[in-house]
Amino acid sequence: MNFKLVITRQEYMKDRTLGRLIVFRERIKYADFFTLELPWLDNKRNISCIPQGVYIIRKRYSRRFGDHFEVLGVPDRTLILFHVGNFPDDTDGCILPGLSLEDIGTEKIPKDGIKEVADSGKAMRMLNEMITDDEAELIIC
Repeated sequence: MNFKLVITRQEYMKDRTLGRLIVFRERIKYADFFTLELPWLDNKRNISCIPQGVYIIRKRYSRRFGDHFEVLGVPDRTLILFHVGNFPDDTDGCILPGLSLEDIGTEKIPKDGIKEVADSGKAMRMLNEMITDDEAELIIC
């Protein structure tokens, strides 16, 4: 595997966990992003982020999410994905990448002073284009 992704969780909040995602290619920093996950709630399905650890991600396609990645080897969990989304309501335990952390707000969700991941669609396209291997290592700390 030529690619290693490292998520450093930086801010644990009541309804979300914000982090930094760095992509390494052959041990050289290749790109960095931000992440939004659900809060840590003991790895409970659909309401918690996954445990810290080392995983494999694999490229995957679905009609719902298009090209994305699946995180393999999560204890007691399946179908943990990297996919497009900005808010905690956009995930059931998956990882949402973005280009920045901002209070973006929408018509349905007004700005509230709390950060979300911005430009998630662009971040996901970039990840899909840059990770050319079928699988990569993911470290969450």
